[in-house]
Amino acid sequence: MARSTPLTVLRRGLKALKNEFKPQPAKHSAQPKKPREKKQPQAPLVKRQRIAEASKNEPAKKSQAPALLSARPIPATLLVLYLDENDHYLTDPQVLHGYRGENVELDLKSFQTFYLSELYGYTSRFIDRYGVVKLRYQKRTAAAIWVIAKDIDEQFLLAKPEFIHGSLHAPYSLSAPSFPNYRLVQAHGPVTGSYSTQQQFVTYLYRKKLWQEVDETPQLLLVTDFTACYSEPHGTKLKLTLAKNTRWQVFKTVKTTDDSLWYCLGGNTWTKQGETTQLFHEKQGTIAEDHHTGTLLGITLHEVPAAVSFIPGRTVNVYRTPCGKKAGEISDGTQVTVTARKDIDQMHWYQIDKTEWILGEYLHF
Repeated sequence: MARSTPLTVLRRGLKALKNEFKPQPAKHSAQPKKPREKKQPQAPLVKRQRIAEASKNEPAKKSQAPALLSARPIPATLLVLYLDENDHYLTDPQVLHGYRGENVELDLKSFQTFYLSELYGYTSRFIDRYGVVKLRYQKRTAAAIWVIAKDIDEQFLLAKPEFIHGSLHAPYSLSAPSFPNYRLVQAHGPVTGSYSTQQQFVTYLYRKKLWQEVDETPQLLLVTDFTACYSEPHGTKLKLTLAKNTRWQVFKTVKTTDDSLWYCLGGNTWTKQGETTQLFHEKQGTIAEDHHTGTLLGITLHEVPAAVSFIPGRTVNVYRTPCGKKAGEISDGTQVTVTARKDIDQMHWYQIDKTEWILGEYLHF
């Protein structure tokens, strides 16, 4: 065994101190060494883009999940507007409240003079937080009222038909027009009422002021001597003379304001009652014996039975002649005998019991 000298001991001590304070190598480190990560191969560029987009969308999906799972209802409001064709309000707007997904209970308003033409934004459920429904209406148009003025005897228009216009269902009241040398006799049609969607007709019938009474019963006239003819009662003298001892059919007899009688022989041919003219009446039996009777009195009826049909317990007017003066009244249900018929201006007149005349609408055969 070698003898240790002080120098040897000193050397060993320095060596021990160096080893004590010498940095430890990595394999002797107190902390565990992290495992070395293996380098993964990169995916293709297209695949990497899809992965990046998926990673971006993933947070959004997670943020929406709580809203879908929420049980709290979301309020919604629907505004309903009622407008005309010019976007003017027909009534106050209607406000409906509810929640998203609920059914909309929309009770559409109606307007008497308007009809629904367009609908915008209609929905059966509340969808948006705020919604608007527009209902557009158009005004209903009323049909015109025809006003016709006619000469009741000559059956010609005294003026062009007049058209009266107004708002639908609005009331109206008509006044008869006036014409020189004419007086109003009758008016047919609704002279008062309200405008509707159907056309209405009002006919005013006039008679010459000079004509006091008119009888349209067909008769026979015997001319005993040469007699002059005229264009109308008190009219222009024609270049026509009735031959002596001839018979003529009379279509109309007119009594003028000077109490003279004039006979219409057809068209604008008239002759005046005088010493050379003699009128035959049916009661005298002369007409019945004439072989021309069937042609001249084609409207004669052979005592057809009928009953007055009006309103129970009420009476209806009868007249001396068709469209003539009132002769009296007759009760509903009265049994009568019809002896003649005359059509004037699409009105059917019937002679009852050979005396008065009544409109056919008041008879039941």
